[in-house]
Amino acid sequence: MHFTNPGTGSTPHLAGERLAIIKGIRFLQVANSSAALAVQALLAGNTEIGATALASSHSQIKAGRLRALALTGPERWFDMPDVPTMLELGYPDFVTETFHGLFTPAGTPDAINARLAREAMAVMSQPETLARMQAAGFVVRPNGPQALASRVSREVTMWRELIARAGIAQE
Repeated sequence: MHFTNPGTGSTPHLAGERLAIIKGIRFLQVANSSAALAVQALLAGNTEIGATALASSHSQIKAGRLRALALTGPERWFDMPDVPTMLELGYPDFVTETFHGLFTPAGTPDAINARLAREAMAVMSQPETLARMQAAGFVVRPNGPQALASRVSREVTMWRELIARAGIAQE
């Protein structure tokens, strides 16, 4: 079965590899250079299944051109109440989310990092920002620098193990 994704090593690619390992199946990975191209591959019928961030496929799902089988976030999406999560489908601990963080170069003074974090947290906590991000397919969780560092550390370990187990080679 052909599995399309937005690129080798992307979160959707790794989620597909994780599912393949759990189910004991093998997908023929069809990596694209963008989420838009992964969505197009599905729409054109060039692949049977795929994964992408919800922001990239939401409009096609809502228009009925793509069928969402499951979400990999911790809960159902607000305007797609009939689409279950992987957790609900019986895959414990299957929460795989694309996330974004604000980073600075190593050596940036602590005072600058603290101010940037404060300003970013203020903007990302505004109701208008939260609403606009949700409308675009994103859940905003402004948790601060320590939470981001912890998540990055946790995910590096998790993905490193999955990449080794799946035999994914660096391109």
